Amino acid sequence: MAGRKSASSASATAGTASSSSAPVVPSTTSASTTSASTKSVSPRSDTTARAPPQLFSDAALMHNTQVLTFCRSAFAIVAGITAGILGLTGWAGFGFFVVATLVLSALLTVVKVGTRSARYFKAPMQEIWVSGVTSGGVFTYILFWTMVNGMIRIYG
Repeated sequence: MAGRKSASSASATAGTASSSSAPVVPSTTSASTTSASTKSVSPRSDTTARAPPQLFSDAALMHNTQVLTFCRSAFAIVAGITAGILGLTGWAGFGFFVVATLVLSALLTVVKVGTRSARYFKAPMQEIWVSGVTSGGVFTYILFWTMVNGMIRIYG
């Protein structure tokens, strides 16, 4: 009788150890045994209610960011030249940059990305809208704005 008792307590102890360690340490058992043990132990059994995780390619994300940076730089050059030709100075010039950047972000969203922005960027609102105003070619804009404005005032 003692042999049976120790065998059953040993199997209960082994079952407890394997089920408590299953979510932390992957086991070498078959997939059906692993999934059954993780389903019974896992506190979150509502995984079917959540959306499937998005998979992103690092190369594609880097390419999309490079294209976005190129568009911002080119548009900053055009906006800087335009602000210089118009003779904008002070806060009017900076306001023109903010408006031009928001127009570019709207055009990129409507024309290129559309409603599928999460498909092209990890954080689409931040990458398309916020980073465009804060760091999207502001120095390039100031360079061309002041250069063209100075050229028109000196030679004009």
